[in-house]
Amino acid sequence: MYIEYAQKIIALFIAITLTVITYQLYHYKQTIYTHYSILIAIVTTDHYFPHIDSLHSNIKKYLKYPNIELVIVTRENDEKTISKCTPLANYMITVPNYSIPKGEKDSLPAIAGKRNLVLKFAASRKYRFVWFIDPNIIPGPYLAFLLSGCLEHNYKVMTMPYIVPLLGYPAVGGIKGPIKVKHNRSNIKYQSAFFVGMGCTLIAFDAFHHKFEVMRIEQVGTKNHLEGDEIGFCYHCAQANDSIGYIDKLAKLS
Repeated sequence: MYIEYAQKIIALFIAITLTVITYQLYHYKQTIYTHYSILIAIVTTDHYFPHIDSLHSNIKKYLKYPNIELVIVTRENDEKTISKCTPLANYMITVPNYSIPKGEKDSLPAIAGKRNLVLKFAASRKYRFVWFIDPNIIPGPYLAFLLSGCLEHNYKVMTMPYIVPLLGYPAVGGIKGPIKVKHNRSNIKYQSAFFVGMGCTLIAFDAFHHKFEVMRIEQVGTKNHLEGDEIGFCYHCAQANDSIGYIDKLAKLS
């Protein structure tokens, strides 16, 4: 009888604790979502068109806040994307047409140029953060934690990793090579990195001046290398001692 009573008390305590935590998290989200201007940026081409509906349905809960807006950057000849996304986005930026290497969905130098356009656009309008989301990423309900990484843990760049199909592991690396991030189902931890992919990444305003450019880094102890527009950006952040971090949750691919 006493054991049964004790179990009920413990269960009640756990339920109350979870309710309080949920309320605090909800209140925290409402506070930060309404106090900071955030520009969600999708850099894309028509090759990603099938993913647009899935991505928009995942981020529209954020767009209900008046200080969170959406910009989409694509080529002038991406007619399907322009037609579909113009009513969805606050801003549509088009760039001159360019060719894409065979078998690819976009061009690395072009991606770098489009990301630089976004940062320049955000700086001119005094946004506090830019949140880059690749078209085939499902970011989930983790924006609050990315913001916390910047606001409370002083990171200038904060990412939520995802498994890159070509690599088989997340695009997160340290000085000595890739960091094998695993999805943490309990409390979120904030970790530092040397470079991160931009698929689901928040950048604070004081890192807007860093340029995206395609660079290559060799993986220590192997014959492998990594190449991408984010490598150049992260290199410039490191040169300026602007810290880069990640949360140990994994975003999903659509």
